[in-house]
Amino acid sequence: MSRHLPGLLPDGDRITVRMLLQHTSGLANYTALIPVDPAAVPTPAAYEQVRYQHHEARDLIALATARPLDFEPGTAWSYSNTGYLVLGELVEAVTGEPYASAVEQRVLEPLGLRGTSLPGDRVSLPAPHAHGYARIGGQVVNVTRLNPSVASSAGELVSTTADLDRFLDALLDGELLPPELLAEMKRTTEVSPAYGLGLTVAPLQCGTSVTTVYGHDGGIPGYLSTALSTEDTGERLVASLTTAADPGEFRGQVELLAEAFCG
Repeated sequence: MSRHLPGLLPDGDRITVRMLLQHTSGLANYTALIPVDPAAVPTPAAYEQVRYQHHEARDLIALATARPLDFEPGTAWSYSNTGYLVLGELVEAVTGEPYASAVEQRVLEPLGLRGTSLPGDRVSLPAPHAHGYARIGGQVVNVTRLNPSVASSAGELVSTTADLDRFLDALLDGELLPPELLAEMKRTTEVSPAYGLGLTVAPLQCGTSVTTVYGHDGGIPGYLSTALSTEDTGERLVASLTTAADPGEFRGQVELLAEAFCG
């Protein structure tokens, strides 16, 4: 990384692009260091003080890199949103255009994903939309409006279940990447047995057989989403839900996956 973004990471000489994509870099997760999750805020009034704040990606990266690495690069796996912020900076350095523009031109427009956007500092959602709720200090609060710059290239994305389904179908069918790159994306390692390059690789036990699904999940205050598919895209599951009932927990996930992929 130090060759592409000199000075951004104190340990940039030891961290590669592959490590960032596979979450084996050891970088601390910045979302654990700031009050992103409403469940970590004591009162609704306290959340009002942070929900509309603008965040710069490089400031969030600096917050994470001020801490020691969680482990030596390449020796373990731990999901770190910081890695995706660094990758967003890398996209800008390599393409010479803002991260959002690169995504729009290279992914959204070619696939016709008209319900998907990168909002920047926009605090509202395009209508119609689902409302997001969170439990703050024992109260259920509507947290739909927030400044998504806190997620940046780690999750600053507004989409629909139809667009997520279209994207995953196109990715696994080879519409976005040449075969050799898609194969690398799906390849796991001993250090990262259930995660390729930006892609979850999850074996599901279906009776006496195993079905492997590919995809990803994601969350931002008020919302959780998941998009999973078999390798041949014959069965796919895309779901979006609010998180107020039990923050951070996708209740009934095992049953849902079994119904979708083991039926």
